[in-house]
Amino acid sequence: MGNRSRQAIFGFITDLGGNALLSVVAILTVPIFLRLTSVPQYGFWLTMLSIFGYLALADLGIGVSLSRLVAGLTGEHDRQSLSRLVSSAFFAFCMVGLVFLCAGIGLSHFIPRWFKIPTVEVLQILPAYQVAILAGGVALPLSTFSSVIVAFQRMAVNNTAFNLTSLIAIGVSLMLLFTGLGVIALAFSMLFTIVVTGLINYLYVRRLCPNLRVNVTLVNRADLKRLLTFGGYFQLGRVAGTITSSTDNIIIATVMGAAMVNTYAFTSKLAVLFSNNISSKLACAVFPAISQMFSLNQILQLQRVFIQLVYYATRFAAVGGVFVAIVNYKFVSLWVGSQYYGGSLLNAVLVYWILLHTIFHVMPTIVYSSGDIRNWVMVAFAEAVINLGVSILLVGPLGFVGVAFGTAIGKTLTTGWYTPYWICRRLSLPIRRFAWKGFLSPALRCLPGVGLTVWLAYLVPTDLDWGWIILVGLVAVLTNVLLFEGVELMKPSNLPWRERVRQLLTLGGAEV
Repeated sequence: MGNRSRQAIFGFITDLGGNALLSVVAILTVPIFLRLTSVPQYGFWLTMLSIFGYLALADLGIGVSLSRLVAGLTGEHDRQSLSRLVSSAFFAFCMVGLVFLCAGIGLSHFIPRWFKIPTVEVLQILPAYQVAILAGGVALPLSTFSSVIVAFQRMAVNNTAFNLTSLIAIGVSLMLLFTGLGVIALAFSMLFTIVVTGLINYLYVRRLCPNLRVNVTLVNRADLKRLLTFGGYFQLGRVAGTITSSTDNIIIATVMGAAMVNTYAFTSKLAVLFSNNISSKLACAVFPAISQMFSLNQILQLQRVFIQLVYYATRFAAVGGVFVAIVNYKFVSLWVGSQYYGGSLLNAVLVYWILLHTIFHVMPTIVYSSGDIRNWVMVAFAEAVINLGVSILLVGPLGFVGVAFGTAIGKTLTTGWYTPYWICRRLSLPIRRFAWKGFLSPALRCLPGVGLTVWLAYLVPTDLDWGWIILVGLVAVLTNVLLFEGVELMKPSNLPWRERVRQLLTLGGAEV
């Protein structure tokens, strides 16, 4: 297995495994957070995280630009260029972090009125917001070192540091909550995670590159221009992505009140977990390797990797879609109470989310790695505008469902069809070949597993509660694995088993 494949797989495993562990811990702790804060406080905290996503746009796309540029240096061992790039990014982040901090604190006065915060909760909520903004300002310069780690394809180190620190931070927040500190405990937990993870990444980068210097005298205009040229277009795409992913809670809090955000967030928890959190992990793991392939003009290999990414995403969408369609009501009821379930129509839209977003979430990695993102960014911006407009238009008459419709309609009409078209054209890949091998063929092969999962779910009594949910999940996953890996391993072959398993692990033989 090639070094790039090995690093990508390790990065994917640590990212996916850590995310799964954190998700389980979050599911277990959210009821405790609700009990130790209040419905308005926790609803505001979820809304605040969405605001945080907007303010984080202040990084100007420098982080991903740094990863891409440093990845191009790793084969040249140009440490002086590395020091200049890292120094330029770090001190640019310091300046941007200051702007971030000032802008965030400046909004403090408007927060209670905008999100209909009860007067008795204001004294708890404002300090939490301000600590979170401080965490964001600190996160920007510290993110420099995680970008370097990603560029060197050491994602496993970055993922492990973040996941372990996050688990410790959850414990810290619980201890602070039990002392009666309130929602500010969650903000201190965020600050703890950012600072400790940043310091760990810094120490690892110093070990990885002992000759690396971070000095203000190394900052230069040429490197800043290189960082901002790609980062500028990337930032436009990120603005569009942030509007798409972070607007729902803000619209609900503004129109319906922050307390109502809880119902939407809890009902969509599994859908977001599948369509955003987990589905993006494989794409993130292979981003540096794909960037190198573009720099080497390895078009045929890029074609294979793209098809395989969509192939696996389609399979995952089928598993996630059938799982959420069947168990979401039971999951929400057992987790936080049936009063927080948003209804069957909202759940149906969320299943469509999973099918659409999971499949297409892996594709922007190809676009960003190519460096040619201008046209795609314009289409992504159109998605954001449609999403925002439809959500605002429908939230009044339809409530939560209208907001969910906005997200689904925006992607369907824009990036949902344009992204695969753009990539196929960029890679000289016939659309028919992509559609069949990447999407239609795996989708058809998933159908027997979906049918079996539905049949068993209705056969087994639901009064098993969490056991029933776990059983449905296991059946959905195992039937999918048997229909794909199981069938492939049972085919006659002269290759040893170890080689056949290796090919399955390396994106179906497409070395990255």
